[in-house]
Amino acid sequence: MTWEDLRQALGRMGGDPGGARFFRAPGRVNLIGEHTDYNLGYVMPAAIDLEVHMACEPHPSFHLRSHRRRPEAKFTPGDTRRAGDWGDYAKGVSLQLRPPGGLRGALEASLPPGSGLSSSAALEVLIATALNTLYTLGLEPPEIARRCQRAENEFVGVECGIMDQMASALGREGHALLIDCRSLDTEPVAIPRDMGLLILETGVRRALKASEFNTRRHECAEAARLLGVPSLREATPEIIEKHRADLGPLHPRARHVATENQRVIEARDALRRGDLEALGALFQSSHESLARDYHVSCPELDTAAEIARAISGVAASRMTGAGFGGCTVNLIEARRAPEVTRRLALEYKRRTGRDPTIHHCQAAAGAGEVLPDTGIDA
Repeated sequence: MTWEDLRQALGRMGGDPGGARFFRAPGRVNLIGEHTDYNLGYVMPAAIDLEVHMACEPHPSFHLRSHRRRPEAKFTPGDTRRAGDWGDYAKGVSLQLRPPGGLRGALEASLPPGSGLSSSAALEVLIATALNTLYTLGLEPPEIARRCQRAENEFVGVECGIMDQMASALGREGHALLIDCRSLDTEPVAIPRDMGLLILETGVRRALKASEFNTRRHECAEAARLLGVPSLREATPEIIEKHRADLGPLHPRARHVATENQRVIEARDALRRGDLEALGALFQSSHESLARDYHVSCPELDTAAEIARAISGVAASRMTGAGFGGCTVNLIEARRAPEVTRRLALEYKRRTGRDPTIHHCQAAAGAGEVLPDTGIDA
């Protein structure tokens, strides 16, 4: 759908097409730093040009209609009842921001839900950005990210970290974003101009609340307690090895977090040097740690990453997102994208029996208002 299509969709909801305001929020792909955000560690995602778009207007209540999702979301400001559907993400955000009114909005997305590219965080940040603008709430992007994270933790019931919301709110075109999840300091890291991001959807869907995601978070909290530190951010690999016996079955979980934090910093340095060989090794080590120590990979993710690493033109490949299905992220030579895509799709189908969905993405700017007549952000 185009912006004009969204304008007309708003009109069919009873809105004023001529007074429509337009907003966008990107999804994200995490280059490296998995399951470290809720441990207050380091992550390095990039906002991507797979996005959620909305045409909207202020309204006394909330009425949201999505081209992809059902049912429509309708609720009044202050409503605390959970519906158990996608509208809960918007409702949770409204309860965090407490605007003086609601909004009526027509939504469309190029961002596939349930694929591990943070469609839920993009929706949250989209709604928060629109409310912040329409009602002049004065919230800066880091605070929008914090409120959206709390909405997902406290209302939706997924104990996510803040990475996804920060990436969607603060992304920078052409860059990954190194985030310190303890201080929320951010540092843009340029992606080489001749490289592109290829995202492969394995076709294995996941639902975070039905997965072991919250279990992993509780395991990390218990490991930190056993080590006597506020979070696993404070634990080095040396400390974790020293207390292997104390940690017992939680030792692999803690080891992943500590080594992954180191890999994020090393990956930043490798990108700055243009050392793609080192970056590829770090991606592979991250994937193996997630599979072996954190147990959040699956055969399809392992196969997709293994295939990609053997293809000329792929600099780095790993699973991305919370795991239990979802996607791999691949840094590839942009000029070789057609060849890489063909070989990857054919071999993945041969080995898994599944047809992958492949996206070619660029690192995008964070959420904001759009002026469709000019084609630029407001």
